[in-house]
Amino acid sequence: MAENLRDKLARRMSRPMAVRVLRALKAIISEAQRRGLVAQNVALGVKISRKDRERPKPKIPTKTELAEILTASASSEQPMVHPLACLLVFAGLRASELRGLAWAELDLKNGTVTVSQRADAAGNIGPPKSKASFRSIPLPKMAVKALKRWKLACPPGDLVFPSPTGKVMSHPYMARTLMGPPQIASKIVKPGLSSTPRFGLHAFRHAAASLWIDQRVNAKRVQVWMGHGSIQVTFDTYGHLFEQVDQDNEIANAVERSIFADAT
Repeated sequence: MAENLRDKLARRMSRPMAVRVLRALKAIISEAQRRGLVAQNVALGVKISRKDRERPKPKIPTKTELAEILTASASSEQPMVHPLACLLVFAGLRASELRGLAWAELDLKNGTVTVSQRADAAGNIGPPKSKASFRSIPLPKMAVKALKRWKLACPPGDLVFPSPTGKVMSHPYMARTLMGPPQIASKIVKPGLSSTPRFGLHAFRHAAASLWIDQRVNAKRVQVWMGHGSIQVTFDTYGHLFEQVDQDNEIANAVERSIFADAT
């Protein structure tokens, strides 16, 4: 029975998601066993083997690289670079959402950014890509402070990050002209290309997710903050990060159990 379920999970979903479901099943049966409702946990020894080909893991900047980029962005001659870097790293917004972000969507008193619109490739403002993309995300003090400073210097208009002409900024301009120099200044470049930044805008979206997961933010909340349409999308993309956190927790709990076991 447990093996059949494992096989169905492996066929219908990604390995990280299937591992999550199987782990939850084991926990439920273990609790039933503790209460005397079942004799044994028949799923305990069932595992989902690694596939020969798994979904490629996203390229994510390290914490050291993020710190260097944020520091370099604060020294940029372009005053909008630092608040832009802060929103990329700490809010995980899509490039289209940043390009269409309006000041009305920022609550700097309570420290939140709300996504209710985006800009398409042609620079037209419209609704987000899906219903799940409508969301509010909390901001840390660094981001709020940077945005408050930028609001005083920003040219009049609705957009938080307007182009030099006051219109919707293009994706290449945001990626290369604004977020390229902080990486180059920090020597975070592609191997052998000292003038080509290593990370595109989407890498910082992945970074935001990895930081939340590292801080033990639960998967459902990560899904909401990322604007994913389903929890499976979240696990398909970041399952290996959740898995690592789970392993870390298991190690910590094992250490605790060993201490008290030796003391009895």
